[in-house]
Amino acid sequence: MKTGTTVWVHPHGSPRQAVPATVDLISSNGRSVALRLRERPPWCRIADGFPMHREDFRIAMLLRREKIGPWIEMVHHGYYEIAESKPR
Repeated sequence: MKTGTTVWVHPHGSPRQAVPATVDLISSNGRSVALRLRERPPWCRIADGFPMHREDFRIAMLLRREKIGPWIEMVHHGYYEIAESKPR
């Protein structure tokens, strides 16, 4: 995964809810990532604190993780999965 890559993001354990996103920024150690969602998924409520980009008003997600395991969203600490191909 690198900046500019298209990925699929979904709540941990719910691959059928995956939506496309673009990697805006990834840390040098690969354990922190900023994603820009291309659409608003049903599991994302703006009122819950997901930030939005000022330029195009797309939803942003900031996530981190340990060496293994699901990604943890920075605002509400929800668990998510990120895949480079659409999950089944």
